[in-house]
Amino acid sequence: MKFWRDHPVLCTALIGAVTGLINAGFFLLAGPLRPPSDGLLLYLFPASILGFGFNGGSVTFSIFLAIVEVGGNALLYASAFSAPVALVIAVRRQFGKPERPTSITGR
Repeated sequence: MKFWRDHPVLCTALIGAVTGLINAGFFLLAGPLRPPSDGLLLYLFPASILGFGFNGGSVTFSIFLAIVEVGGNALLYASAFSAPVALVIAVRRQFGKPERPTSITGR
């Protein structure tokens, strides 16, 4: 609870990133297991007719695409989760009551 009170934007970004990782992992790994699937791993799988042997890619390129897909998804979810919290905090700091009373001396 202390982490939430001290760093609310970071906390929601972390929750969003974990959600994005789980989401991307589910769709990347479980997508080809369903019959009418066009998941990413189906195209990257070597034995597939649409695999990297057919389109000129390599295993390294396939791994790179998967990492970019998962990392981009985590970054997008982290941004989407933390943006509203950052907006609320910015509005509260701008228009809310000051934490310390203002002084005449400027300290």
